[in-house]
Amino acid sequence: MATPPVSGVHTPVRIIRMQELIGTIGLSKSTIYNRMDPRSKWYDKNFPLAIKLGKSAIGWRSSDIEMWILTLSQSVEG
Repeated sequence: MATPPVSGVHTPVRIIRMQELIGTIGLSKSTIYNRMDPRSKWYDKNFPLAIKLGKSAIGWRSSDIEMWILTLSQSVEG
């Protein structure tokens, strides 16, 4: 889990790609794309936005994924 930056200290942004995302959150590639697609019945408006890295490459900020996981665990607990 990423720690918040201490005053004046910059935390580098870490981008993860699809395979690492699959391993981190335990969802399949098609489920991830469904969570991202507003036309899908499984769309999740809270799912982190992908970042376009190139013509056909996307990634996600690891801190965004960690925050999304936290919100899921809080909704289950609360």
